[in-house]
Amino acid sequence: MNFWQKSRILAGKTRRQVNLENSRRLLKNPYLFFSFLRSLRASLKSQKLDRDTEIEEMPERLSGVLKSDKRGLKAYWREINDSEGFYEIFDFRWKDLKDEDVLGGTAGRLDAKFMYVLCRAVKPETVIETGVRYGAFDAHILAAMEKNGEGTLYSIDLPEAVKKYELGYLIPDNLRDRWELRKGDSKEVIPELVGELETVDIFLHDSLHKPEHMRDEYNSIFPALSGKGVLASHDVFMTDTFQSFADEKGLDWRRINNLGLGVKIDNKKMEGDEQ
Repeated sequence: MNFWQKSRILAGKTRRQVNLENSRRLLKNPYLFFSFLRSLRASLKSQKLDRDTEIEEMPERLSGVLKSDKRGLKAYWREINDSEGFYEIFDFRWKDLKDEDVLGGTAGRLDAKFMYVLCRAVKPETVIETGVRYGAFDAHILAAMEKNGEGTLYSIDLPEAVKKYELGYLIPDNLRDRWELRKGDSKEVIPELVGELETVDIFLHDSLHKPEHMRDEYNSIFPALSGKGVLASHDVFMTDTFQSFADEKGLDWRRINNLGLGVKIDNKKMEGDEQ
């Protein structure tokens, strides 16, 4: 539950009283104030996005960064949209979270579907994600791995990241064999994982969107990215950190809805392009 959701449930408070209390908190706490500004900036920018346009342009943008055939990407898009069994479970659990008003901060379905298409195209053996929460991204990544017949997802989050249900609640039980949850601070867990895995095919940042924290994660994972490695980051409208890091490292990158995706320019054509 985020700052604003907590405010709405303060017993006996009018909307005006709640707004005044929130304003006082923001003025007293610089971190909250700047977090609010980043969230407002992201919200205003993301509201300008047209969902249909993002879907229509996804194959072009994704094929540009992956050097992958657009026909295959469109096929993967149809595939996830036709996954009735997967969404029967996902939607049932999503409704649980919505009814409890705890969905704040959970990735939307559109971006999660784009991650599915990415994972089907790249066919990663290893994916690391930070910021699990209820697991919207995790569920779609694992669904893609199930179709690929390979891969392991390593997810990192703080134990206290959710108060109700469990971390990764949205992940269907039949997809959890490929999932390994590591609880702890990503600054400590990422180096441990890199030491164990040696190479990583996809890294997805979706934890704390503070520039210094994001750069810590990017810098920890970047040397371990494989030849087909993809650096992905969610909520790219909150800061320019992903874009600037990708430019500094010479990555070929694109924005797809609220996701930033970057690859090393010498990446080879992805498998499965002949579809």
